[in-house]
Amino acid sequence: MNAYVLLADFVVAIHCLYMFVIVVGLFLPYVGWFFRWSIIHNGFIRLLPLLMLLIVVIEAWCGVQCPLTTLENELRRAGGVALSEGTFVGRCFQKILFWPISRAWFKWIYSAVFLLFVVAWVWIPPRFGKIGNFLHKKTPPSEPRA
Repeated sequence: MNAYVLLADFVVAIHCLYMFVIVVGLFLPYVGWFFRWSIIHNGFIRLLPLLMLLIVVIEAWCGVQCPLTTLENELRRAGGVALSEGTFVGRCFQKILFWPISRAWFKWIYSAVFLLFVVAWVWIPPRFGKIGNFLHKKTPPSEPRA
C-alpha cells in the first residue's frame, strides 16, 4: 500500500466524519426534544451541521462533485489503484458513503434532509448566546454590595 492510497482512505474517513456530523445534527433536535435535553437549543451546535448540509445541497443542485470525492479519486489515481480499491477500512467507509443509486437522486435526498433540518429549526428553535451557556445552570444574580 502506498502513501497515496492511505491518504485517499484518510480523505474517505474525513468525508464520513463530515456526513456523521450532518446526521447527528439532523437527529439531535428530535431526540433531544423527546428526552428534554437543553443542548438542543444551542445555536452553534445546530448551525454547524445545517451549514455543512447547505454546502452539499448547493453542490448537488449545481452538479458539482464534492471536493472530497474529487480529492480521493485523484489520490487513488496517483497511487495507481482502481477507484474502488484501498485498505479494508477505506473500502468500508466507501460503502457507507457511496450508495449505488443515480447522482440525480442525491439532490432530492439532500434537499429532503435539509427540509427536515428546517422543520427542526422552526419547531425547536435554537438560541444563540455565549458559547458554553448550555453547560451551566442559570444561577440567580448575586446581591449588590453595600
